[in-house]
Amino acid sequence: MGWNELYRAGRARHGVTSVRMAQRAGIPRATYLGRVQRDGWQRRHPKVWLLPGTVRSGEVDLAAAREEIGPPALGARLTVLSLSGLVRPPRRPELLIPHRRAFRGYDDIALVRTTFTEIANAETRGDRVTVALAIVQAAAVLAQERLLGVMIDARQQRLASVEQVAALTSAMTGIPGRRALLQVIRQLGADGSDSMLESMFRAEARRRGLEPSAEPTLVATGTGPVRLDVTFSGGIAVECQGYAFHATRTDLDRDARRTNAIALLDQWLVLDLTWDRWMHDRDAFFLDLAAAHRQRAA
Repeated sequence: MGWNELYRAGRARHGVTSVRMAQRAGIPRATYLGRVQRDGWQRRHPKVWLLPGTVRSGEVDLAAAREEIGPPALGARLTVLSLSGLVRPPRRPELLIPHRRAFRGYDDIALVRTTFTEIANAETRGDRVTVALAIVQAAAVLAQERLLGVMIDARQQRLASVEQVAALTSAMTGIPGRRALLQVIRQLGADGSDSMLESMFRAEARRRGLEPSAEPTLVATGTGPVRLDVTFSGGIAVECQGYAFHATRTDLDRDARRTNAIALLDQWLVLDLTWDRWMHDRDAFFLDLAAAHRQRAA
């Protein structure tokens, strides 16, 4: 306990110390404040000082901001992207906090509120959100062209895949910048597909030795033509049910009508693929697809 303990804790936090850390080390508040002022420690926030010799960096700024705010604040948005080398550092560290938690305003820290707490908890890497979630958050403040560049760089550096960003975007309806983000996702997945899920499924099917249609197939029904997302020989089709395009009552009604129209033809065996199935049960879905091929061949 004491100053040695505080120094060890500070070095583990990129040189960041605070009144709270000092008290945990058994140092009275007045003693701590007296020393940091007497020795000229660099003050970063009202309750946070840097150990002597600490060099400012993005990591230091993030650690200092988190120490000032306290849990459950996480590095977010442009701060995470800058620490990954994808954008320039923001003017203020950006932290993600729960929407309903009360925090006072800060001039030198940007607080990004979220109602998607469960997703944020799942998309955490240590003291920050994942690059994929940071990209989704950054859609609110980056121009579409810049967002495209960030996603390309993240994919090339294997920091985040288009698939990961697409899944988060589909699940997080109503977020700022979502429309532009969806357009970027479609652009990166452009291969004749109507959706990112469809594009990724086609690519994976080919990787597994299957021969999916190159683009959606137009089929005539009693109520007019409908498009089947991905078709295979033998009258097998896969419908890719992305949340972004099946989220409203109108969407559900339209899909139910087209599903019934296809069923009445009695010539197509249709399997539905959702984002959750794609992300968490992909191999089992391809087993279902193989069973459909066997059934048609019998």
